[in-house]
Amino acid sequence: LASGEKILDVGCGTGSLTFELAKSAGLAEIQAIDFSPVFVAAAKEKNTDPRITISQADATALPFADDMFDRALALLVLHFVP
Repeated sequence: LASGEKILDVGCGTGSLTFELAKSAGLAEIQAIDFSPVFVAAAKEKNTDPRITISQADATALPFADDMFDRALALLVLHFVP
């Protein structure tokens, strides 16, 4: 990860790894998504970083334009995606 990058965290769950990502480098923005509304609500409740936006979305139909992010990460989630 490099300073100023915009990151997509696919399958953020309750945000544990998302919040660790925010500690590294000087990231400009992290968009974190998860399919589970319960996990999204839990992550939003824990979030105190204004660079992080957490929303409910499907990893197989991402609601973002092409080339919007410098990196996309799917940490510990692909085995849950059909």
